[in-house]
Amino acid sequence: RVTRDPVPLVLLLAGTGCTLLEPFVDVLGLCWYPRGQAIQAFQLMGRRIPLFVVFGYTMEMGGATLVGLELLKRRGPSSIWMFWIVNGLFMGAFELYAVHTKTYVYYGPQPLRILQWPIWWEPANSLVAVGGAVAIYALRPRGWSVWAIIPLMLMMDAGCEAASAWPVYAALWSSMSMAVRQPARTSPLRPAD
Repeated sequence: RVTRDPVPLVLLLAGTGCTLLEPFVDVLGLCWYPRGQAIQAFQLMGRRIPLFVVFGYTMEMGGATLVGLELLKRRGPSSIWMFWIVNGLFMGAFELYAVHTKTYVYYGPQPLRILQWPIWWEPANSLVAVGGAVAIYALRPRGWSVWAIIPLMLMMDAGCEAASAWPVYAALWSSMSMAVRQPARTSPLRPAD
């Protein structure tokens, strides 16, 4: 409000919009929200997405991107690497909590499990805020072009997830041996409700 800059509000709206991509990564990455334990926001691709996910996306894809953008403005490009690591650690703490409380479940032959959490998700998820911050910083939208942040963030979310996680998606959906995929706990391809 003080600077009358619409970017923070538009980024939060963009982060909220990114929630629509959650079912895609859930299907590809074998993640499931157990039914009946949270208020449902929407359903897409056979996946029920709880309302808390909408708030999480607003804060991570929108809010964390805003933090990264501010770091770029104040400290320059070298700060973005530390932001990626710190954001990843923050998200990792949340992920560990969510996995152990069964807020959501990673199933199938997930590689790189630490304390039942497949850590391969972390670089992909935290890269979205980094990519979004860098893109917005480089484009410096002003006036009406600020609204282009919304489709830009959806593209950054889809692009960063796909570009960084495609090898794991391919392994999860392949018939490769576990020696190739890395030893991990195996369960049915689709979890029970």
